[in-house]
Amino acid sequence: MRLLVFLRNLIGGTMKTPTPYSWFHIIWFVVVIGFTVFMCWKFKNCSDKTLRLILMISFFVMASFEIIKQFKYSTSVVDNTLVWDYQWFVFPFQLCSTPIYVFPFTFLLKDGKARDAALAYMMTFSLFGGVAVFFVPDVFTVSIVINIQSMLHHGIQVFIGFLLLVHNRKRFNYKHVLYGCIVFAIMFTVAISLNEIMNAISLGETFNMFFINRADKCHLPILSSIWGNVPYVVFAMIYFIGFVAISFIVFCIFKGIMILVDKNVKKQKN
Repeated sequence: MRLLVFLRNLIGGTMKTPTPYSWFHIIWFVVVIGFTVFMCWKFKNCSDKTLRLILMISFFVMASFEIIKQFKYSTSVVDNTLVWDYQWFVFPFQLCSTPIYVFPFTFLLKDGKARDAALAYMMTFSLFGGVAVFFVPDVFTVSIVINIQSMLHHGIQVFIGFLLLVHNRKRFNYKHVLYGCIVFAIMFTVAISLNEIMNAISLGETFNMFFINRADKCHLPILSSIWGNVPYVVFAMIYFIGFVAISFIVFCIFKGIMILVDKNVKKQKN
């Protein structure tokens, strides 16, 4: 118990809550962009074994910091005693938390449609979630460790998403986006189910996975203006279709860029 108290005190440091595009945000922005460019250049043609190793390491880093986050939010130290009180609002099943559950399938499964679906999800839905948070960061708090965890977590989403797009630039096509959509549909269904279960239990705490709990207002950009103005079923459909459309657009833009690059390379060779 003393060790846990020590660890909790160790991660209890605070800072002034960073604002969007403050020095803290910009430093992480530059680091993530630089690291992403380096990884895509260095490992764009790496072996499958090397790619699996990168994915495995990334998973353990992300999962380890998620555990630290859960420990931070769920504990406090009172009179040198560790007090546990789980905060359900940080339950790890938001859209940007789903990579934790999908990651293992990317490096443990044998090649096939199931692994391709996991890879496609990481290079579309997960990538979009990471990029969105970096451009519109609403995750900052007074906690130093939580701010670091947030930037590291979403940074991993960004660099893994782009690395997978580059690495699979010749093999993956538009049908693979459908595979990713199936994974998203599963995650979406689980989120709604968890919300309904917790609503039935009546925890008396905020529990809003994917920010689509019908008992809580949605605060996501654009979607917040739709919330409450249409039936919940319609809102859920708009949410689902919207994210599917955005992820498809992300893949199409990248695919288009790769086609143009390949054409220019061929012209230069000729």
